[in-house]
Amino acid sequence: KYPFYQPTNNHNSSPVADESPCQETDVEVQKEIWKAILAFGRAMEDQLSKAGSGNTTPMPRLSVVLSFLNHANQIRPIPEDIFRAPSVPPEINTCLNNISEHAEKGRKLQAELMDLLYESSHGGVDLDALTKCMDQAGKFLAVQIDDVEEINRQLDLAADWQKRLEEMVGDSDLCLNSLEELAKEGRTFAFRSKSLVQLESRIHKAYVRRERIEEWKKE
Repeated sequence: KYPFYQPTNNHNSSPVADESPCQETDVEVQKEIWKAILAFGRAMEDQLSKAGSGNTTPMPRLSVVLSFLNHANQIRPIPEDIFRAPSVPPEINTCLNNISEHAEKGRKLQAELMDLLYESSHGGVDLDALTKCMDQAGKFLAVQIDDVEEINRQLDLAADWQKRLEEMVGDSDLCLNSLEELAKEGRTFAFRSKSLVQLESRIHKAYVRRERIEEWKKE
């Protein structure tokens, strides 16, 4: 599980024993900070538990969840050092670990998504694989990956473009100018699809053939 904090070794005495009035005030402030973290964490847990169940409660964004966990990880002193009640630190840790499990699933799928989009500058994005990844994000995640709405919008545009390309390729009256116009449209999307890369290659080969034919005519 996520190591939110490493317990210190000074647990031989009561966490708040032998403190001056000033130190007691500091401890109370620190307790309130951890109580606030626990309250926020419980609210986030409630959101996560309702995600995907048809509830209208919006899913928390992955970046927000990770930011919350990161801040909780950095707070010192840790709960074991300030709470007298032994049940409180495990309660906080359990809450944060539950949230981190959802965050880890989101990070893994986000990494897979970024790997797919990285292909935009290489062989092109596989729209079928991207669609599958986005479906998983919608069905199996309780957190919302950042920019998922825009990625879905761009995916819909690219999918519609690819459908028109497939229909055009099957047209017996297909002309090179039509393909060039479609390629121009395909370059306006946020990522380059594999179909666009293949179309550009096809257009390039068509021009090469045309130039060769023109050269043969001159001979």
